[in-house]
Amino acid sequence: MKKLNVTIRLEMSVPDDWELVETSEGGLVVKLPNQQYLDLAIEPLFAADPEETWSTTEDEGVLNDIMDMVEVEDVTYGVRHALTRRATGGAHGILAGLESATPRPRPAAFLKKVRSMPALRLSYFDFHGGRAEPARLALHIGGIAFEDNRLSYADFGEFRKTTPFGQVPTLDVDGVQVTQSDAINRYVSKLTGLYPTDPFRRCCATNWPMWWKRPASSWGPPSA
Repeated sequence: MKKLNVTIRLEMSVPDDWELVETSEGGLVVKLPNQQYLDLAIEPLFAADPEETWSTTEDEGVLNDIMDMVEVEDVTYGVRHALTRRATGGAHGILAGLESATPRPRPAAFLKKVRSMPALRLSYFDFHGGRAEPARLALHIGGIAFEDNRLSYADFGEFRKTTPFGQVPTLDVDGVQVTQSDAINRYVSKLTGLYPTDPFRRCCATNWPMWWKRPASSWGPPSA
């Protein structure tokens, strides 16, 4: 194997109301005026002939193979303010410089996660806590977009008819509905990268949720 270094530089003229904002991880993204955020990343493109049209691929296996080779991707954002000039044509000031030029290393695992993330819809009652709260928290901590479908008790009567067991929480993954909080939590924790790979740490991570469920399952009339 050998090292391949690829340097890509983009210089764009953008509207004045585009802003650089810092994420919780210390990286930079572009905030658009419609309150959406833009992260400029270069997708792998393929072509049968380099002189013909280039396009992306839907084959996740191919993308994953390429992303596995990426050790670090540095994305640098910066804003260079335009010069204003006097009537004489001389420079009125100097370049204000870059508002930020902080490199943001992004491992290949993160790039794969962003490109292959499914559409998620988590459905549960509209309150904090309960059996859907671990999945809600994990998705927020992992920074993964999802629809937080909060049900009123009045809505639940009709909604339960659409579920396999008449229960919530449910999680729709690209339109396919799955249920049971243990299965949902385990899937979400792996999706977000929060589920440990070490066997003992994995055991510890599942210890407390199982203990938390035990009192509820043991409720009942006292034994004779």
